[in-house]
Amino acid sequence: MSKNKKLLLKVLLCGIFVVLMSYVFINVRYLFYLNSTEGYNQTRLFKRLIPLFCTVIVFIIGKNNINKKDLTMLKISYLMICGAEVAFIFNQFIMGVVFFGSCQILLSIRHFAAVLPALKYHKKKMYILGTIIVAVLIVLSTFVFYPILQGGTIFYTIIIYALFLGISLWIGFAPYFSDVFPKKNGILIMIGMVLFFVSDIIVGLEVISDDVYINNIFNLILWTLYAPAITLIALSGFKYKDHRTV
Repeated sequence: MSKNKKLLLKVLLCGIFVVLMSYVFINVRYLFYLNSTEGYNQTRLFKRLIPLFCTVIVFIIGKNNINKKDLTMLKISYLMICGAEVAFIFNQFIMGVVFFGSCQILLSIRHFAAVLPALKYHKKKMYILGTIIVAVLIVLSTFVFYPILQGGTIFYTIIIYALFLGISLWIGFAPYFSDVFPKKNGILIMIGMVLFFVSDIIVGLEVISDDVYINNIFNLILWTLYAPAITLIALSGFKYKDHRTV
């Protein structure tokens, strides 16, 4: 990696950190010290610099990629994330979910090559993780989302997205349990996908809550998880010193 690219990467990572810390500080101050939800409005656009910076990180990977196919999938995935953020800015919830669903599908395709090797050498772990993911989604759908939404467009949109999300998370464990991706990349992918999964569950909880104050707390937790999630997945596109490749 060239010195200029390293410098730019450091600037972008510092930018992500500064934006996230500023967002957390402003919202914590308003929520817990001023007992106000105004912090949400003040940071509604500002916080979305984070996915923009992450997308720039993906697009500067260039020749430092694992391979061209992997980089292409990552680029399209992050364009989908940007599309989702634009949709949410304009309060287009279903369109935002469609973009994020597309992102999850693309990430699943990216990581899928690691599934069979992971099942070959770590079948029990993969099956246990799959069972846990399914159990979590069934419990949330049955005892949290359905009682409140009672079916309807929003409920079925959440359920369909949850299906893609669960599959994407399970596949996201595979790079760590196989040698298809470099080990460091596998760790970044796995942690990123877990954080992505949890943050999206919190999005669902935010959608079904009618309490504005609670929603702001959910949103604070959500971005505290979502920001490192998309940052780690973006960084997983670089080829590190471990030269095992996809």
